[in-house]
Amino acid sequence: MPETDAWREAVREAAEELGHRDPGIPRTVAGIQDALRQELRDEFLAELGALSDGVPFEVFLDHWWTQVVVDAATDEQGRDAALDFADLAVSLRILSDGRPPVPAAEVEALINSFGTAEAQ
Repeated sequence: MPETDAWREAVREAAEELGHRDPGIPRTVAGIQDALRQELRDEFLAELGALSDGVPFEVFLDHWWTQVVVDAATDEQGRDAALDFADLAVSLRILSDGRPPVPAAEVEALINSFGTAEAQ
């Protein structure tokens, strides 16, 4: 699934607003997998295999993209800034999507279900 113009605009706006450099990690399965620490790849692939299209897939990409953006930071202060950046970029993408936002409890349940995908 290619990145959309809305996503690129959300990342640009988040970088501009927070003064955080875009780490250049594509919000795609291949982009995330390439940037992911080796010890997390099996978990990532197990979760990916258990997903369908739609909101669960979007939450999956948001979750793992945030993970690799934070992992790309070199120190604790950088990780905090990267997390703020990723959260804002994801929020801006959701707002530009035109669909009603998914309630936080549903997002949390989806994220928690990712870890159970490999157990199924």
